[in-house]
Amino acid sequence: MNKRRFYKIVNHYNKYFEQEAEGMLEYCGDNNEKMPIDVIIYKPTKKYPFWKLATVGASDYKMPKHKPAIARRNEYVMFLDKYINISPDSKEYDWYYRFLMLTAYSARDLGEFISYGHTIELTNSQGNWPISLLLMPEAIQDSRILRCKLGLFDKCAILQVMPISQKEYDEGFEKIENNIYGENCKPEEFLARKIEK
Repeated sequence: MNKRRFYKIVNHYNKYFEQEAEGMLEYCGDNNEKMPIDVIIYKPTKKYPFWKLATVGASDYKMPKHKPAIARRNEYVMFLDKYINISPDSKEYDWYYRFLMLTAYSARDLGEFISYGHTIELTNSQGNWPISLLLMPEAIQDSRILRCKLGLFDKCAILQVMPISQKEYDEGFEKIENNIYGENCKPEEFLARKIEK
């Protein structure tokens, strides 16, 4: 990812999370990766009292044309409970980090168009993973976070990653959406939770 695009994405997150990035960037760990993806960590704040993990680099992959489409490029965010230990040696954090990374590489690895409302069955030799559901990041009050302008005719969508169980998947997107965005929605409904498969 070139530096200009990198900072456009970081500045977009800073603007809509209403804070500067906290722990700077964690490289994905594979020096041979042709499309490296970093994760920026944002601390809980009074307005948004949860951790915010945000990818930078996933939008290097331009997905196949699709109509309708928010954009042909994606970046991904995940919201975690403020009590989770966010440190590189934390096994709990590592699970969320790897889940986010597997989701971020999915569009490229599958060669498909992926957007809001899509589910992804993650596969990885290092473990059994729940299903990844992509949502609009509605925990953030300003809905303009959804679209990040990268250039004159180029933009990316910012999608929220939510792990869901097979049972939730079988019940259908409408029920999950009602649980998360419904009338009685509580802030913790927006937070990702670790699901053992």
